[in-house]
Amino acid sequence: MRRCSALVGAALCVALIAGCEKSPPRPRLTVFAAASLAGLVGDAADAVRASGVDVVVTTGGSSMLARQIERGAPADLFLSANRAWVDHVVACGRADGASRRVFASNRLVVVVPAGAGGVLPTDPSLPGLRRIALADPDAVPAGVYARRAFETRDAWAAVAPRAVPVQDVRAALRLAATGAVDAAVVYATDARTTDTVVVAPVDLPVAGGIAYELVARTDASDAAALFAATVGEPARLARFGFAPAR
Repeated sequence: MRRCSALVGAALCVALIAGCEKSPPRPRLTVFAAASLAGLVGDAADAVRASGVDVVVTTGGSSMLARQIERGAPADLFLSANRAWVDHVVACGRADGASRRVFASNRLVVVVPAGAGGVLPTDPSLPGLRRIALADPDAVPAGVYARRAFETRDAWAAVAPRAVPVQDVRAALRLAATGAVDAAVVYATDARTTDTVVVAPVDLPVAGGIAYELVARTDASDAAALFAATVGEPARLARFGFAPAR
């Protein structure tokens, strides 16, 4: 009886020790992404989490995120709406230039509040519209692209005095969606996320196109490569309205 009790006690000790052993920690990945990529990146993050990686996503204007990375923000992967801000973080020594690649493309559209009524604008100078929201044309990619497109159509001089610069393209979309402005210049992928705006038939081609580029931190883990491959899958891009890299 005493021997049986000893065996039971030993078994309990083994079970307790086994229960105290910690499972290996899940890999962790911090992703900084342009605001216009919010839906796409969120979907990719869910897919990567399912493989056992903890993914933390921060979205915002590419310029703001790049400056945070420059100041030491711990981003493992940076997804920018243009090449210039990837150049910036690489030049600062905060990312591995060899890891950079273009993974998606987009186009610009002009949207107006759905309940505004009236005739939709077709002229790129947007006559009759008093307040036109767009991302900061001096720093944020969507705004830089917008300014370039208006300049190409000889319309920037007419649009600039009525421009309402905001911190990122989603902020411009929100202003149009709520009727706080008469129109906004956003990406086509942003316009499709809400039924509170209507796309106007204004042609705004951007010289050189709109390219999204990603880059990884110099010592990034395999999880960064997995995320980069996942976010750029053609079927996933198409589901959110993005075109493949050109």
